[in-house]
Amino acid sequence: RTMLGGGVSMSEGGVRHFLSTHVIRVEGERASSTSHLQAVATATLATVATGVAEAEHVRTDRGWRIRRYRVTE
Repeated sequence: RTMLGGGVSMSEGGVRHFLSTHVIRVEGERASSTSHLQAVATATLATVATGVAEAEHVRTDRGWRIRRYRVTE
């Protein structure tokens, strides 16, 4: 709620966010992925938020693209 509700600005350099533990499932021209999310305050290194990022991907003539992206904090 802090991160997604506007209480933290990632664009001003106050927070670093990391995605890890990626699970990617490919089925032909489509794929889905799940990653763990951690947001850390730059100045204090305190954890601001954790969650899961889920995405749907499609293969195009220009390579793989994200079609849908969802973050659950």
